[in-house]
Amino acid sequence: SITKPKIMIKYISAVLTAILLAALIFTGAAAAEDTRTFTDDLGRTVTLPAEITKVIPSGDLAISVLISYDPKYLASCGNELPAHADKYLPEFAALNLPKTGGLFSTTGTVNYEEVMKLAEQGANLYLDVGQARTDIGASLDAFTKTTGIPAVYISQNSLEDIPLSYQKIGKLLGEEKRGEELSTYLQNWVSTFRSGMKNVEKVSAMQINLIDGNTYYILGGISEDGSFGYQSLPISTLSNNILTAKTNKGLGDMYGMEEVMRLLSEKDPEFIFIRELNNHANYRAFLENPVFADLSAVKNGHVYEIPSDCPELWTAMPFSGWGFCGMIWMANILYPDTFSYSGKEKVQEFYQKMIGYTLTDDEYDKLTSTASSAKTPLPIVGILAGFAAAALLMRRK
Repeated sequence: SITKPKIMIKYISAVLTAILLAALIFTGAAAAEDTRTFTDDLGRTVTLPAEITKVIPSGDLAISVLISYDPKYLASCGNELPAHADKYLPEFAALNLPKTGGLFSTTGTVNYEEVMKLAEQGANLYLDVGQARTDIGASLDAFTKTTGIPAVYISQNSLEDIPLSYQKIGKLLGEEKRGEELSTYLQNWVSTFRSGMKNVEKVSAMQINLIDGNTYYILGGISEDGSFGYQSLPISTLSNNILTAKTNKGLGDMYGMEEVMRLLSEKDPEFIFIRELNNHANYRAFLENPVFADLSAVKNGHVYEIPSDCPELWTAMPFSGWGFCGMIWMANILYPDTFSYSGKEKVQEFYQKMIGYTLTDDEYDKLTSTASSAKTPLPIVGILAGFAAAALLMRRK
């Protein structure tokens, strides 16, 4: 009979169809298990690999956060490693990572050739960290379209955002326990700073990041439009910053010698913090200039050098969780009765907690050894230059 073969064919076809559908469903389920979605701080829903193996950081700020986890995740660095990484981050330095630039770095360029090589080697996440801007999302989407690597943005718009950012990055990396540990540690410091500042009368202060001849780069606080000077979070949180922020990026706003002299004469900050650079060049240039000798901060020995290159500037630039180290140190200097802990012990704890480095007493003492003195020697050339500058200022008043 012809009927039976037809029935058999239909039966076999039905079985094969069922098997094919089951295979497709299984494949689809497996594929779904290999990916996950993550909503970043720009509100973008990004499809990620189930497991992040290597991360391309967008720049220095992303690196400063990622070094608190495990160097194994880093596929590259932006433009350079943190200073003295061989000492403070030996596992990181030993990787000899390629440089991939960054979308939002000062150069604003990405080495796409290097990025594509890293993608072939397994890099499967591009991470940017910082202040959210309206144009960032489109740039990150374009990066993913070009490279095939998902790009995620994590914001640090305020002091309170920073502990949360460590928690979010922990989830991204599959390092939830480490992320929670770091987030809790930093959140405790946020609470300490916020509660302590309610009980003090704020002192006035300023932060100088660079002295280049007669040009001074100084960090401002609140901008004229009411926005917060992001880079000045430490000093503006813990004191009355004597300056208004013109911009919120880089080394700070530029001031000529005449402007600086007028500003300091009018505001006379109680404390001055100067970024360590080039074997104390900034610090010496300021203290050796006689036109500043009568400032309250100088006469009272309240000029302090902010440790740098260890591996980041303590007040961080760009700001990140590393800036909490400077805040711990700075709060103890400004309000020792309120923040009455041992600055040394707390900074040592910070190094251990954040990067697993044991900072010795001797290392801490060397990093924090400079403080102003009324007895600072003043070279005769500097004295004459100072008198000339002072005379110029007096004529213009």
